[in-house]
Amino acid sequence: MKDTPTMLKRIFSLLFLSVFLFSFFTACSKKKSVSSSGSDQTFVFNNRTEPEYLDPGLAADTQSSNVIVNLFEGLTRYHPKDLSVLPGVAHSWKISTDGKTYTFFLRQDAKWSDGSAVTAEDFVYSWRRVVNPSTASNYASLLYSIKNAREINSGKEKPETLGVKALDPYTLEVQLENPTPYFLHLTQFYTYAPVQKKTLDAFGDDWTRQEHIVSNGPFILTEWIPQKHIVMEPNPHYWGRDEVKLKKIYFLAIEDLETSLKKYLAGEIHFLDELPPIKLDALRNRADFVDGPWLGTYYIEVNTTRPILNQKLVRQALAHAIDRKQLVAVLKKGIPSSTMTPENVNNYIPPSGHEFNIEKAKQLLAEAGYPEGKGFPKFVISYNTHQTHQIAMEVVQNMLNKNLGINVEVQNLEFKVLLKQRAALAHDLARAGWIGDFLDPYTFLELYTTTSGNNHSGWSNKEYDDLIQLSNTILDPQKRNEVLQKAERILLDESPIVPLYTYTEPSLISPKVTGIYHNLQNIVPLRNVSMGENK
Repeated sequence: MKDTPTMLKRIFSLLFLSVFLFSFFTACSKKKSVSSSGSDQTFVFNNRTEPEYLDPGLAADTQSSNVIVNLFEGLTRYHPKDLSVLPGVAHSWKISTDGKTYTFFLRQDAKWSDGSAVTAEDFVYSWRRVVNPSTASNYASLLYSIKNAREINSGKEKPETLGVKALDPYTLEVQLENPTPYFLHLTQFYTYAPVQKKTLDAFGDDWTRQEHIVSNGPFILTEWIPQKHIVMEPNPHYWGRDEVKLKKIYFLAIEDLETSLKKYLAGEIHFLDELPPIKLDALRNRADFVDGPWLGTYYIEVNTTRPILNQKLVRQALAHAIDRKQLVAVLKKGIPSSTMTPENVNNYIPPSGHEFNIEKAKQLLAEAGYPEGKGFPKFVISYNTHQTHQIAMEVVQNMLNKNLGINVEVQNLEFKVLLKQRAALAHDLARAGWIGDFLDPYTFLELYTTTSGNNHSGWSNKEYDDLIQLSNTILDPQKRNEVLQKAERILLDESPIVPLYTYTEPSLISPKVTGIYHNLQNIVPLRNVSMGENK
């Protein structure tokens, strides 16, 4: 067994060197590029890696979301500051007194990028497609509040029975299973965005290619060079086109954080929402530095179908062996957390998780049959290429090896490869993160229900599933939170996940940019963003 006691020394050595070099980067040549001037309304954002999908019905990752929310628009949209609900394709709506029927009134000037009208039937088609099991949508469960959605997704009902109806071309009626206080927030989410049936019928899986895609949001896709960039320009048929100021948007796919920072300092990138951890101390005093809490949890997902890892005692031992405070100190961002749900989400207080306790960790491992780690097989933590993930997983690797006496290795994969590995249950442990889809604990706890398309742990628990489903039938907020707390206790006790920290989001926003704000979900709608000279 090989221990790695020099890991933290190496990390802190890098920190010292990076601070020394920071002033050099600041003084780098301000070479011109397509993005170096804001006066032409060109905006450049580093999206860090390739989006997995540009299909609203299939996407489930942050990189895809960043692009999709600007290409497509649902019934409602996000306020860029506080994420409150704003009218989108629907200009207004009404809710029945029992809270189970929503009627949306659509704009007659809402158009697809080919100039054709966006109608209520587009939403009926799109939502039926999401819950159709043949689509295999990762986010089908987000529609389960709609009548019959769960049964359709499990193959028990036909898509035509979904509780959504076009009363006329511009009126959409939605029937819910139960009153759902956050339903309007759900309609902001990209899974609820419409897709155009005739485009999908014509091009099948290739419909999101640059030459085929038809969208209805403020921007259209004009170029996509894989592993390099995605380019958007204003949608001339968008109903709110007079409010769109940007003329061109570049989404770059630069995975190396040092490279993206260097380009930002040279004026070639205008917004970075991910910074090199070892540079954060040097960046905090800059006028363009922004930080704040983020509705997200950074964690390790355990493949509970693997031998040894299928033992709850082993998983609990792993959770107790990690010093989250030290991890956050090394990364210089985040809030240490042993729970899946961040604190105070809609007045919800999560139950206690497995805190750092080496003696407890060793005791649990011994009870599982591996005293001092003897006989414990080697296993691998997979993570996607990214400086933060590399440092975090190497720190965790060092802690597990040292504190439990076991042999843990790390494996660096491309993001798409990691996603496929997790989906196929081909991993041991994997780095994972979740950004809340809306301001409610359900968005975190639903992930590990048996039927969730985002549950890649192999873990299933009927009591947990029943409690999560029950929570959506309770109107009293306190009683509902009690049910969700009971469910989260089961999740934390079973430990198919090992929470590490709640996200914070240190960012750099160019002084040339107007209209981008820090918000809890790090959602970046660019509809009202504009560029100017330095403010």
